[in-house]
Amino acid sequence: MNKKLLLFLVLLLMHYFSFSQGAEIKGNCLYDNTTKRITVRLALRNPTGSPAPIQLAGMRFGIQYNPLAVNYAGFTSYMYNSTNQGLNDASYLGFMGPDSNAPNGFSWESPATRNATVASNNSMKVMNRIYINRSTDNCFNANVIGASQMKVLIDIYFTLVNDNPAYYHLNEPGEYGWGDPEFIAQFLTKDNGGHTGNLTDPFKEIAIVIIRQGNTTNPYQPFDFANAGCSASGNPNPVVVNGSNVNFINPINGVLSGKVSKLDISERNDHVVLNWSVENNELADHYEIERKDENGNFRTIGLIMGDNKSTTTDYQFKDKITSRDLKLYYRVKLVGADRVVSYSDIKMIRPSSAQQQMVKMFPNPAAEIVWFQSPLMNGNFMCRVYSTDGRMVLTANASSLKPNINTSSLKTGVYFVEMYHPQSGKRFYSQFNKK
Repeated sequence: MNKKLLLFLVLLLMHYFSFSQGAEIKGNCLYDNTTKRITVRLALRNPTGSPAPIQLAGMRFGIQYNPLAVNYAGFTSYMYNSTNQGLNDASYLGFMGPDSNAPNGFSWESPATRNATVASNNSMKVMNRIYINRSTDNCFNANVIGASQMKVLIDIYFTLVNDNPAYYHLNEPGEYGWGDPEFIAQFLTKDNGGHTGNLTDPFKEIAIVIIRQGNTTNPYQPFDFANAGCSASGNPNPVVVNGSNVNFINPINGVLSGKVSKLDISERNDHVVLNWSVENNELADHYEIERKDENGNFRTIGLIMGDNKSTTTDYQFKDKITSRDLKLYYRVKLVGADRVVSYSDIKMIRPSSAQQQMVKMFPNPAAEIVWFQSPLMNGNFMCRVYSTDGRMVLTANASSLKPNINTSSLKTGVYFVEMYHPQSGKRFYSQFNKK
């Protein structure tokens, strides 16, 4: 190889590995109806394919809030390493200042308030401005975040001045969040004005400042220690936050949490076998397997503890079959380390002596017409469609020549199908998602 080209590649690799890679800030809100408290949870993700781990040395969290609507109520930091040292210790990065030198662990910005313009109606809100520092000056105390890993950094707490969570969509089930124009919070980044950026609409009462440029004079971003030549004196580099990834994830019960991303069930050797995958597995404490029959309620039949792996993880559970020709419904309940609960999709199976009684449906998810893989028999089929709570919501006729049913009248959700073949007396089963 040409010596000049070889030298260029070596220098390029040294540059590539000596500077901090881009990162992603993610998070969301949780409203607790019991404590009447809003939790803003923020996490840092090191993207898949990153050349090196982020050795997190510190970060300043800028917070602006409208005191007429919410009160600041403290925070909990998770920015320590595996030996409970690091970003909660007494040392700090000099350019960031002390970690906490005011009541409730925050420090006031200067000035302590600002007039924030509401872009949608050009009105004004007076916002309090505070910040929280978490940092260390000892690179051996860094919080290491490997490629494709994500770690929760901090929970910041607020209470509502008036008990009106519904006004901000805080207690709605399903997916709400920071993209909702009527949500309570937003990010302020370099792209939308930073400290002096506008609030997008009148519902915004909380703003989190994340300035995503790489600049050691700007502490409102993550800092890590250089991977080359790290010493006890510290060598912090700014971690540039990717602009397109300064966002809040779709919540599961409103908070960054583990998620059962796939649940499959099958009949095997006198057992119903459940297999599922989990995203953000390190945030899960344990998994409860729940089952109900056609007329009953869900109850817990097993428990598996989380293994704390920080990658997508697979689990399996076997349920002994005690009766056949009875529809059984299963789901997995994920209990987070912070006791936040989320559920998988519900799956149905009818254990029988012949597994071929389960047939496939397509397309899945379906829009208006859903087809099924016709069993090897001629004639007509009587189809009954059930919701996840066991109610029959649709009946239809199909045939071996036209094995499909019209589902346009159904709402979005998961449905189970029972297909009866009168000529043979056999029943077949399937399920599909309606989009």
